[in-house]
Amino acid sequence: MALGLAGAFLLINPLTPKIFTRQIDKFEMASRDLRMALRPPRKMNDNLIVIGFTDLDHFLYGEEIDSREAYQILLQTLRRWGAQAVLFDILFEHPKPMDSILALKLQEMPTYISYKFLGEAPPLEPLEKELTGGASQPSIQKQTLEDDRMQLLDGIDQMDNLSRERDGLIINPDESKAAELDRAIHLQKFKVNKYALNFFEKRWGMNKKRFDRLSPPAAPFAVLPSPLLFVSAGGVGFINVVKEGEEVVRRAPFFIKHKDRIYPHLDLVFLCDYYGVNFDELNILPDRIEFHPKKNASAPKKIPIDSTGKVLVNFREGDPFLKRNAYPLHQILHYAKFGEKAQSRIKPEVFKDAIILVGELNPGGSDMEPIPIAEAFPMVGLHAAIINMVLNDDYIRAAGKKAEAAITIALGILMGLLFFRLDYKKASLIAFVILAFYSAVAYFAFNGKSFFLPYARPAGTIVLSYIILIFYIVGIKERERRRVRNVFLKSVSPKIGEEILRNYDNEAIWGSKKNVTILFADIRGFTSLSEEIGAKELVDFLDVYYDTLSQIIFQYDGVVNKFMGDAVMAIFGAPLELTDAEFKALRTALDMQSAVADLNALPILVEKSKKIALGIGICSGDVVVGTVGRKKIRIEYTALGDTVNVAERLESNAPAGDIYINDAACKKIASSQNAFLKENNINFEPLPPMMVKGRAKPVSAWRVVGLKS
Repeated sequence: MALGLAGAFLLINPLTPKIFTRQIDKFEMASRDLRMALRPPRKMNDNLIVIGFTDLDHFLYGEEIDSREAYQILLQTLRRWGAQAVLFDILFEHPKPMDSILALKLQEMPTYISYKFLGEAPPLEPLEKELTGGASQPSIQKQTLEDDRMQLLDGIDQMDNLSRERDGLIINPDESKAAELDRAIHLQKFKVNKYALNFFEKRWGMNKKRFDRLSPPAAPFAVLPSPLLFVSAGGVGFINVVKEGEEVVRRAPFFIKHKDRIYPHLDLVFLCDYYGVNFDELNILPDRIEFHPKKNASAPKKIPIDSTGKVLVNFREGDPFLKRNAYPLHQILHYAKFGEKAQSRIKPEVFKDAIILVGELNPGGSDMEPIPIAEAFPMVGLHAAIINMVLNDDYIRAAGKKAEAAITIALGILMGLLFFRLDYKKASLIAFVILAFYSAVAYFAFNGKSFFLPYARPAGTIVLSYIILIFYIVGIKERERRRVRNVFLKSVSPKIGEEILRNYDNEAIWGSKKNVTILFADIRGFTSLSEEIGAKELVDFLDVYYDTLSQIIFQYDGVVNKFMGDAVMAIFGAPLELTDAEFKALRTALDMQSAVADLNALPILVEKSKKIALGIGICSGDVVVGTVGRKKIRIEYTALGDTVNVAERLESNAPAGDIYINDAACKKIASSQNAFLKENNINFEPLPPMMVKGRAKPVSAWRVVGLKS
């Protein structure tokens, strides 16, 4: 076992060198990419349509795109066709003369424009640098959001007035006046930017106190859209792609911290509007975002995120989606200009109620990034994948660090046992089968449930354990390995295991006669219960049932000997001596009966209007206890003898909710005069002599009465 644990420890130990863990993490990400790439594609929502820019679009409509007239025509056309909303994955950075017209178009339908956060401040023009260095910032005293909006619009109007006055000097040149106006324009531009930033912080920034349990990435600078467009759009969100050293885009940040506020991603802004919820109605938890839609859905939404607020993107389609649902901008503009005479695949009815995403589609462009299912993919398609994922509740989930560690350790233990009990040739073959099996499970878990099982560390544990085995075989004699192998038992409790290992050469461990107390507990009516609930629900219920009874047995120093269907057998007084084994068995039985109420409150039983009850039998006497099958594949610690048989018969005769106890155990408990018996009014009622199969004489038995809870 130490071999497998050594491999697991090396892979999950936080003290392992970072260069090594980085390679493991890189391999883990590569395995996830492979699973996603091998998964059969699933058609994305046809309601998502991409309109993109290519080199041909810039060639045919370069001037219109540069002046932003093309966007005006696009919005006007999409509105006429009945599009539901338009998201721009484009930075409208600098003001343009036709922004006032575009601003009106932005207000005519649900539109969302983007901005970007930067790690460094953008360079300033010399005059602007002089102004920002010497001029004081404009006084911001107005408090309401609407006041901030009006202040921004007033600032834009003043800047437009100054620009028109400056344009008038072209006819009547005046160098002194022109220089004065240039300076005034730049100063006003500086003020407008400050007004825009103030409006931006109040309108879209969220209080960081709501994110105490998250650590979103931080960015010191923001590049905002043209102020007039920024204040006219229905929503504004960032479009940053955070790769954090990874070469492939797998996650998207839903939040970025800027100064003392938290700002949402463009897609999250749209989704909040789509479902009719405000940012204040988002319940932001360490592992998910929850909200209750007010429209377009009835069930609560739960978007899984990590501790930094990033979401794993479920890329269902790559290029097939773009081939089916992406249109070049020039085709839309052609159709707007020439109608059905334009030769294209445009069908206006396709755009009705569609969610439109506008961005770069140019192969080799700056907005192309690798994703798990494509070497180069336009980031406008990333928005489509995120929105499709949320609309369909089609999220990727991944096992956490604790689960990863548990799986890795479990495989380490398995490999250790495997290598210890078998010769290395058989162990190597089985290790390969286990690796192949786990690989298949990891693949199908993602293929069927979009669930990422950890792979690098569990698979690495199997491989590393095998490598360690080879060195071990070289350094340790095969004879010693065979001798130690016989010490390890397949299934014992920690206390039993410690005693067996301490007294391995003591024959009494392997077989001795002891006076012990045996307890049997069994569910009444289990057959009818098993017929009325599903197989999975039945297994889940038995898990809770076994765990509940086992914990009670352990509490009173008993040993869970075996589970037999819905029955449990426990031993008190072996292999560890107990002076009050009978009393502890009684306390165990009473607590088991008390625990029935909790078990009956399980949803599985409540939903079926079912209740369970236990029949329990207790018998004290001599038995042979020890391990059986020492030289076989299966080794088990058990008790053998008439006492076991009597305990089982007492249990089978006990009605639901009752505890039957044999004469020897009853007398021992009664003579102890334990205060617990008096405090809880525990008494024993004699039962008629009971015939037990295999015995000629009847058994004297008692019914326990008194404690009810």
